[in-house]
Amino acid sequence: MDRDQLLALLEQVQEQSGDWRVALEQAIYMVEELEEEEGEPEGPDLSDKFTIRDNPNQAMDQQFEHEEVKNLLLQDKITANQVWTVVEGDDGRLYALTGFHIVNKLYYAITEEPWTEEDEEIDYRW
Repeated sequence: MDRDQLLALLEQVQEQSGDWRVALEQAIYMVEELEEEEGEPEGPDLSDKFTIRDNPNQAMDQQFEHEEVKNLLLQDKITANQVWTVVEGDDGRLYALTGFHIVNKLYYAITEEPWTEEDEEIDYRW
């Protein structure tokens, strides 16, 4: 829920109750319920286990395009086991999957450490 949605909710509840304190308490309660329904994202965060490289071609960015990754691989600057594909999950959250994927790809990430077969079974949060 963003700021505008929260303000609209506050105004709606205030109109019904006539008291801003009651409106605020009810809005906080509703937001907490929404957060509980959404739940925690699945899987660990990628940066908890791996060091994510910054893209030198894009200031302060860790996103790589297909051609950039391909060139790094061809120049032997990285291995295929350092490449991750960032996708949007059904829950609207971003996940990093091992290796190259084309379908649902948003962009690629590269880590300093290579991933292993064990990591292939985990959908890391991005």
